[in-house]
Amino acid sequence: AKENLEADVEVHNLRTRLDDVTARLNAAEAAAKAAEAEATAATAGLAAAEAKAGAVLEAADAAEEVEEAARRMTKRVAELESEVRRADAAAKKAEARAERLAKKLNETIDKKEKTTKRKKAEKQTKKATADSSEQDFADEFLDTSVDIVALPALSKMRKQELVDELAARGLDVSGTVPVLRARLREARAAAE
Repeated sequence: AKENLEADVEVHNLRTRLDDVTARLNAAEAAAKAAEAEATAATAGLAAAEAKAGAVLEAADAAEEVEEAARRMTKRVAELESEVRRADAAAKKAEARAERLAKKLNETIDKKEKTTKRKKAEKQTKKATADSSEQDFADEFLDTSVDIVALPALSKMRKQELVDELAARGLDVSGTVPVLRARLREARAAAE
């Protein structure tokens, strides 16, 4: 019986140790699972941190690209503004020149109109004087049945005057002024 009792005590001690080892083993397994969970969480946190760091680097690269694009844009805007200023200055010069040319043209037209009016008035005065003188001469010395016309000098005649006289004589009116003068000179010489 003593041996049974000792064997029971020893079985009890072994069971207690076994329970103690099992409890420690369960605790170790739980700790291992907790450590594994922490490791998984840490890995996830590390991956998130790496992703965030990558995003920060990409954002920094993008920011540098944006800054470079902004610098290029600012430079191009300055170039365009300079071109606009040059074009504006050129346009103002062109406008000023156009105004000067228009003024000069108007002055030339006015001068020509005045000269034309003056010459026309002189011509009418000369014609009136010549008509009067010719009439007086014709009345005194010539037979009034014959018409005498003072022919203008060919060198002073304009193209339209040459054309008119050639047409009145029934001659060809085409050609340049020198050709018309030569044709009229021949016709006048033949008529004398």
